[in-house]
Amino acid sequence: MNLADVVGEHARRRPHATALVEPARPGVPRVETTWQALDEAVDRAAAVYGGWRLRAPQRVLLHGENSLAMVVGHLACLRTGLVSTPTNPQSTSDELLSMVSSTGASLLLTDGEPEPLARALGEAVPVRPVAELLTTEPAQQPPVAAPADPEALAVLIQTSGSVSEPQSVMLSRRAVAAACRQVVEVSGIGEDSVVLGLLPMFHVYGLNGVLGAALTAGATTVLVPGLCPDLVRVVADEGVTELPLTPTVLFRLLQAPGTARGLSGLQRVVSGGAPLSTALAREFTRLTGVRVDQGYGLTEAGPGVTSTIGQPELLSGTHVGVPLPGVEVRIDSAREPGEPGEVCVRGPNLFSGYWPDGHGGPDADGWFSTGDLGYLADGQLHVVGRLREVVIVSGFNVYPSEVEEVLLQHPAVHAAAVIGHADEQTGESLVAFVSVAPGRSGLSVGELQRHCERLLARYKCPSEIYVLDRMPRSITGKIRKSALRDLVDALEDEQ
Repeated sequence: MNLADVVGEHARRRPHATALVEPARPGVPRVETTWQALDEAVDRAAAVYGGWRLRAPQRVLLHGENSLAMVVGHLACLRTGLVSTPTNPQSTSDELLSMVSSTGASLLLTDGEPEPLARALGEAVPVRPVAELLTTEPAQQPPVAAPADPEALAVLIQTSGSVSEPQSVMLSRRAVAAACRQVVEVSGIGEDSVVLGLLPMFHVYGLNGVLGAALTAGATTVLVPGLCPDLVRVVADEGVTELPLTPTVLFRLLQAPGTARGLSGLQRVVSGGAPLSTALAREFTRLTGVRVDQGYGLTEAGPGVTSTIGQPELLSGTHVGVPLPGVEVRIDSAREPGEPGEVCVRGPNLFSGYWPDGHGGPDADGWFSTGDLGYLADGQLHVVGRLREVVIVSGFNVYPSEVEEVLLQHPAVHAAAVIGHADEQTGESLVAFVSVAPGRSGLSVGELQRHCERLLARYKCPSEIYVLDRMPRSITGKIRKSALRDLVDALEDEQ
């Protein structure tokens, strides 16, 4: 049973219960959609796809913010066997052209003006407004059924590309269904839950970890198209109980007025998509009384791997909890217990490989090497960085996350990132970047260096520290270290 089938099951059992809510915005009224109405809209959209002569496994690019129309477009793909291919609505026309070329997409649906996109993309792909799925009267024809094969491709979604070039990940019907079920099982969300659908659908966390899980559980999803200035009011007015977010959103909420009162009805806050500092989590809990859990995942796992839900509170920024139901984790290349090695995962939620030929997928035994470094302690997984990010200083391994955690302990530091750079004397040296917390000023590099020297062994202390106005980040708030490496190279060239 795929996600579109699950929606149909909820429509049969609870036709008049609320499935989706679009809160009121300036000039736009609040809209509620029942399970029956959602299921009927998906059926109509599936018929519209058929009328446009689209057939499985053609790819449909979904280019827009979170909305009823985008959800219907996604589910109608799953219902018919078309491959849902979400894209970043901030993508340039060149980036979209590249994605059209690499995926061989047959249609692009947008929530913006279609004419400028159509001119930019030329004859590469037809462009239509996604709203047509809700307004077009479908031709009378037999419905198109989705493939029965659980390994049939359901979703094509890009990796975050924070460390390297993005790749398109192939998620089967089996992987999508398993990933959504796992989140429901570990989080305990159900039909009475109200989930904030803020995270974008073009990211696997928002698509499966939030929307897919809420649909699977029969919960109400409150769709928000981006980080709006009145988010606290939306959470309070809609009675949101589940708040999945990224550290960037968590930080923004802390700065918003009325947070303590407005978020009092929350039952659970889960951060993912980027490392979460313990200082940020504890400050949120101090203000609201709500515990912050952390999840770890990756696009290739659709996305879930581990979670701290039901486990000890956040032990450190590296602590990401225990494996989700059905997921196995092992540490490769570690010479002794507690020593970091490569995190490898196995489970029914894993992808089938990278587009187009399935290369780089799980091995013959189902294990996938994540490229992340971590260790297990008392059954709890700690992720300390990427394999390529380990910095070897004078023969000693240094894990950037450890240095970053120390930098974040300084009250004037809002964000920190540490990378390695070639050094003639030590082989590699540590270069740190920090941004200053709001309301703080006068942070000196010398002060930060002394702070590190008090808390770290000498070889772990950064040889250079740069203070930036703003960190380069991915859409989920993950710091783009590739951009920081480029900056170091550029600074070196200038010297």
